[in-house]
Amino acid sequence: MSIYLRPELYEVAFSRLDVDREVEFLIDVFELAGVRVRRVLDLGCGTCTHVHKLARCGYEVYGIDLSRDMLYYARNRGRLALGSGICGDMRCLPFRADFFDVCTCLFDTFRHLVSRYDVVSHLREVWRVLRVGGLYIIDVANPRGYFLDTYTIPESVCDRYDLELLDVDYVNQLEVWRLRVRYGSSWVDVGTLKLRVFFPQELLTILELLGFKVFECFGDYDTSCRLSRDCRCWRMIVVVEKVD
Repeated sequence: MSIYLRPELYEVAFSRLDVDREVEFLIDVFELAGVRVRRVLDLGCGTCTHVHKLARCGYEVYGIDLSRDMLYYARNRGRLALGSGICGDMRCLPFRADFFDVCTCLFDTFRHLVSRYDVVSHLREVWRVLRVGGLYIIDVANPRGYFLDTYTIPESVCDRYDLELLDVDYVNQLEVWRLRVRYGSSWVDVGTLKLRVFFPQELLTILELLGFKVFECFGDYDTSCRLSRDCRCWRMIVVVEKVD
């Protein structure tokens, strides 16, 4: 069983997300970068919580996800009343060139791109659908924790789900995790996740080689928290701009 086929469990596991704060951060980034934003694409949108909140802020928002179950769940809860949800692959986007002002890929969705082909195919597609000067915002785990167990994971995360590391492939930078979700008074085993590990210099180099310019790297959904060697936050949020 996959959590992406059980949106009600996904919703429980990730209900710790402070979507209001995260959307406020995204809007702050738009302003800091001086980008006028009308259209936004959320890649791997899940149950469309960010799509819904951004749409309520007045943006024209699209979400894309591989899971029809997730989109069906979101539609039934009215989260697509102001936005659009499309079932599709983020390595082959069904949009015309230069269509979006901003693309987002939040909460480790980018880590599902486990091969070089996946990463390059996806980034070429994002570059294609972004207008020149548009932003791409990627949120992945802070890699500090792979060497030093010193970053701070919010307690609310630990209360909602549990991850057990089953395997690490150091050559291909892959982890396999078993995921359990607290559902009511019991824990439900929802299978395994294979995720790629990304490091800042690696990710920034790939982005620059594919035509993006680095704007900033943050350690949390807070524009005052820049990513650094001393950053104890558990996120790595990379903001890049499409350049001509």
